[in-house]
Amino acid sequence: MNLASIIISVATKEIAGFTVIGYLTEKAADIGTGKIWAELKKKIGNRPDSFECRLYGAIEKSAKEYLCKGTIEDVSAAICERIFDAWCREGYLTPERIANILRCYSTYAKQNDILAWYRTFQEQIIKDDILCPMFMMNNIQLSGELQREQDKKIDQVLALLQVIMKENKDTQQKKPEYISDPPTDIDSFYVDRTILENELWTTIVLSGKSVLLYGIGGIGKTETAKSVLKKIYSMPCDVTGIYQIAWVTYTNGKLKDSLIEAFYDTKRYTDRDKAWEHIYNIIQTQREKLLIVIDNVETVVQDQDIERLGDLPCRILVTSRTEQFSGLYRYPVDHLPEEDCRDIFYHYYVGDHDNYYLDKILELIEHHTVMLELLAKTANMEEKTLQEFYVLLVQKGFHMSNEEVDSHHPLLRAEKRVTEQLKILFAISKCRIQDNDLLCQLSVIPAIPFQYKSVRNWIKVQHKSQLEYLVKTGWLKSDGKLVSTYIMHSVIASAIRFQNEDHLYEKCRYVIHSITKEMECGEQEHGAEKSYLIPFSWSISDVLWNHLCDEQDAEFLTNLAYIYYDIGNYDNAYQFFQRALEIDERVSGPNSIIVSSDYYNLADVSYNMYQFPESLSYLRKALAIRKKYYSSDNIEVVLLIKLLAGIYAKLNRLDRAEALYFWAADKFERNPETDILQLSTHYSDMASFFRERGYPGDYDKARTYYQKAERGLKQIYGDKLHPEMAAFYDEYALLYHNMGKYSCELPE
Repeated sequence: MNLASIIISVATKEIAGFTVIGYLTEKAADIGTGKIWAELKKKIGNRPDSFECRLYGAIEKSAKEYLCKGTIEDVSAAICERIFDAWCREGYLTPERIANILRCYSTYAKQNDILAWYRTFQEQIIKDDILCPMFMMNNIQLSGELQREQDKKIDQVLALLQVIMKENKDTQQKKPEYISDPPTDIDSFYVDRTILENELWTTIVLSGKSVLLYGIGGIGKTETAKSVLKKIYSMPCDVTGIYQIAWVTYTNGKLKDSLIEAFYDTKRYTDRDKAWEHIYNIIQTQREKLLIVIDNVETVVQDQDIERLGDLPCRILVTSRTEQFSGLYRYPVDHLPEEDCRDIFYHYYVGDHDNYYLDKILELIEHHTVMLELLAKTANMEEKTLQEFYVLLVQKGFHMSNEEVDSHHPLLRAEKRVTEQLKILFAISKCRIQDNDLLCQLSVIPAIPFQYKSVRNWIKVQHKSQLEYLVKTGWLKSDGKLVSTYIMHSVIASAIRFQNEDHLYEKCRYVIHSITKEMECGEQEHGAEKSYLIPFSWSISDVLWNHLCDEQDAEFLTNLAYIYYDIGNYDNAYQFFQRALEIDERVSGPNSIIVSSDYYNLADVSYNMYQFPESLSYLRKALAIRKKYYSSDNIEVVLLIKLLAGIYAKLNRLDRAEALYFWAADKFERNPETDILQLSTHYSDMASFFRERGYPGDYDKARTYYQKAERGLKQIYGDKLHPEMAAFYDEYALLYHNMGKYSCELPE
């Protein structure tokens, strides 16, 4: 623990007749690493209840917890003296310094776990009413009344002391690394919630616990989380105990999907289960050294994984609109004080200041943060005085509170009220027709950052200036950089959808059609290459689920299902294949070819979910329809027979399966319409069948068909590192494993 941070954290507390902040302001320039402790000791004194004595007592109690019972007092005393001496001499302690001392006495330890000592030491500190505030790093507003000018002065002293207290540059401890994309920058006019941020710091960093930030949408949860994260990221790892950070935007209503999408290392995985296994191994290995921030969890319904977050051994920070989490320390996020709300409003409003009417406006919106900025920009665009703007809001019936909803009522009812009031504001604002259409299209994609070049093919936007206009009016946020990143707050998106609910589907047809085309995979493409589209496509389907109704919509759902299928997320693939079937049956009729394809897709995904009876049922329906249109030799029928062979194999009808495999192989080989990929995949499936069955002579048959499959796949992919080739060689290697030839290499 860095003593500079300890001193700053207790800056407002009076100890032994003097205030540390006053002393440091005068002496900071003269204080060096070795002098800080000595100077502080002189001021505090040597009374039995002094800080120095209490500190020694905490070290002594922790040492006794670390040592085995019956250890002689001389050993305990020696450890305490060495740790205490190191603190006095160096001015601060780190787990590494303690480790160097304790390792000399490891033969006396209950368990040679240095972190266990450090945790015990922190527990002793927290119990002490003097030591506890000394160890609350950056807790510079204990009384809650410190003015901003004092904050700036303390920050300057902290920066100076951090420079003084750092070790030689060559031995400095590294800062945490992001194992995901970092969050976007904090809002340019973010107002600190100092007390809340200090409580979060204490719980996450000092206590190593996981926390939940909850509150109504748009109140400032995400920005608060970013602020805390920024402080953690600025400190050395040996101070915070955090070495890796992951920022995860909760999408798809699934925790696992969100983590897989966010972590850098999972980009190379095409199998969802393997990707999740990799993440789980990181969590179990890093444990409290890893901090995962999960942002924007709107609901925990139908996601058992999110409900068990508290069971994970790493540190977690969740922002959510619901407090229905177990195992997390919960912190509510309330509205900002009136003075801060005024500052924010006047930052975006360039008209004359009028606190009387501004306060009335603030009462109307109950100091809601997102609405505050939006109102300021709307008033600015309307060129209204605050009195005129207030009268206009009242005339339109704008008022956040009513007898059913206030800040103490359930968040979901309050959320609905926010949406209703934003609808009124939408009607007031100067929004051109083309801007209204663009807002509708943007409102159905998730509340994640995007760039103009990423979405210009999905939405009807002629120029980037249209997005900049929406930023100016407050409906969109931008980071203001040369290559701007935009984001629409989920609360604003909900209000736009609510305002346009009667025509939302029609206005978003272009988005559906465009993203459907982008989700299509070529012959040599794999669905994993399109996985970046999942958050956007899932959000569109979630918002418009009950409106999807025609063949184009079914194609959209099917293409999304194919991507989920290719990355091994069979549950979601099944869900979207099933919805596509419902639409196609209604539009094209129950006996159409497209319905046959839907049944085949459901049979295929059910097979991979190990639901073989269900798979057989779907496949029989597909076959019954397809045989009405094609002869038994047609490729469209042979493809279904190939899957039927696989199902029979899993149902242990091995002879029937073998006969169908050979029948399908013969039809594939004779038919000139068969492409190389279809034939190679069939050979691979046959090889796997013989490998798994393991009858005498089956391994030789398996090797023969693996070799045939390999030749075909190499014609398609060459030496390209393609996921299909990786999956094939994984299966091929199992043959040699089954044969007991562990050192054999696959043929060149």
